[in-house]
Amino acid sequence: MRDRALPVLLAVVALVAVGTAGAALTVDSTDSTTAAPNSDVATAHSSGEQTVSVSADGSASATPDEAVVTVAVVADGDDTQAIRRDLANGSEQLRTALNYASVAGDQISTTDYRITESHRPEKSADAPRYRGVHAFEIRLEQTNATGGVVDAAADSGAEVTGVRFTLSEDTRTALRDEALQNAMADARQQADTLAAAGDLQVTGVASIDASDRNYQPVRYEADAVSAAAGGRSTTIESGDVSVSVDVRVVYNVTDA
Repeated sequence: MRDRALPVLLAVVALVAVGTAGAALTVDSTDSTTAAPNSDVATAHSSGEQTVSVSADGSASATPDEAVVTVAVVADGDDTQAIRRDLANGSEQLRTALNYASVAGDQISTTDYRITESHRPEKSADAPRYRGVHAFEIRLEQTNATGGVVDAAADSGAEVTGVRFTLSEDTRTALRDEALQNAMADARQQADTLAAAGDLQVTGVASIDASDRNYQPVRYEADAVSAAAGGRSTTIESGDVSVSVDVRVVYNVTDA
């Protein structure tokens, strides 16, 4: 009995050993797949390659090709129905004046409409109880028409609340791409300088983060617009509009 039991026992032990080895191989395969989802990073780690991380910025600017004028029709009083009527009349006068200034209806859009109770000062019991505001945004594709639109709106009785010069979507995209190229050129120059100082050589890019972007239109607030008018025809000169980006780049490097 003992002689026959021994081969059976050895066979069971062998099966257990083979099963354990199969589990280990499966784990190794899974780990190698999940640990290196990025081929560049995987290569860097497997070859022992070092990295250099840099932060860089780039910018680009251009003459604005769009302008936005913000205006508001305002009415005060104690009767909300009368205020609504005043707002409607004032808005109609504004649109008529803008039409004479060659502004099409689809260039004008409402941005705010409200009637709120005014906060009367303690010593001004006779102050209007309500204030109504109908605010508009006027978009212009010709920036040199901005002054004439400001004059037309003011002459209609509306309040000019601000002017900003900006870029069309196509121009903004082109400017952003130029800024990104400038930022990457700066990043590579930094990486090459750092690598050379450490007797290393840049071999490629491991990762790029370009999530930080800034777009800065040219703005004029209401006071600046009023001062520019000065009772004469308004001329508003705009500066360049700029786009800036920040990038963080990790480069692979090896011994020089």
